[in-house]
Amino acid sequence: MIKKFIKLSKLVKAFDFTVVYGGLDNLERKILLPTVHRVGAELTGFLIEGDELNKQLHILGPEEMRYIASLSSKDRKDRLKKYFSYNFPCIIVACDKEIHPDFIECAIKHNKPLLTTPSKSAAIIRKLKYYLQRKLSPEIRLENHILIEILGIGVLIGGYEDAKIGSTLELIERGHKYITDENLIVKKIGNNILLGENGFDKSNIHTHFYLGTGSENIDITNNYGIIATRRTKEINLYINLEKWDKMKFYDRLGIDKKFEEILGVKIPKLTLPVRRGRNLAVIIETAAINERFLI
Repeated sequence: MIKKFIKLSKLVKAFDFTVVYGGLDNLERKILLPTVHRVGAELTGFLIEGDELNKQLHILGPEEMRYIASLSSKDRKDRLKKYFSYNFPCIIVACDKEIHPDFIECAIKHNKPLLTTPSKSAAIIRKLKYYLQRKLSPEIRLENHILIEILGIGVLIGGYEDAKIGSTLELIERGHKYITDENLIVKKIGNNILLGENGFDKSNIHTHFYLGTGSENIDITNNYGIIATRRTKEINLYINLEKWDKMKFYDRLGIDKKFEEILGVKIPKLTLPVRRGRNLAVIIETAAINERFLI
């Protein structure tokens, strides 16, 4: 699994945050988790050890700022001292709300980057989660698999190489969209969501979409047009192609549900035996249509 991080300075630039207190070294801190925490009960002194207080970005809105200002000087300083003692990487104050001087003083004392944004709390939380999930989500690189979109369903095809290539070419000819067969990056962007992405260089569209056939590479863009490709697609179905084994029992009715687990996410799995005279492209297409009805 590829371990990733994003520096706070890049986040500041991406969202145009205003730096109230930062400094070069602080803004080079690494953000490791694709989540954010809306601070609330912590300001009352209710503090529970965990990732929320030690690893996640913290968001405060105008309500929290008003609550801090309403406290007596002693209570405010005591609670802020306890709150700032944890190891969270950064604080972002939404709505450009005026920040109490004691809050800024504690941020400087505990060396915590303090940022502001004119966006509302809910909006900036939503945008940050979306951004961080795509930058920091767990991911792996898969080789020897083909990802293709069939009628809106992302189908990951593995197994028997010759059948895999032949069926993919026919599926493309039938109007479906090719993502990649090598350097496939699979990201977990939600609890049960896998996103497949073409990991090749995106700067050159003419060399981005190739289908390897062993002896040569087929340029999908040149042969079928850019409309036959796309760069990312959610993975909804896994199909394993294998040579026909007359000694093995194959479930033809789909009664026994099987799954393929990738990054802890289980996706429906079908095993298709390969025999001469079978139109695999039509079978795979039918499997995708069936899966579409179930989603």
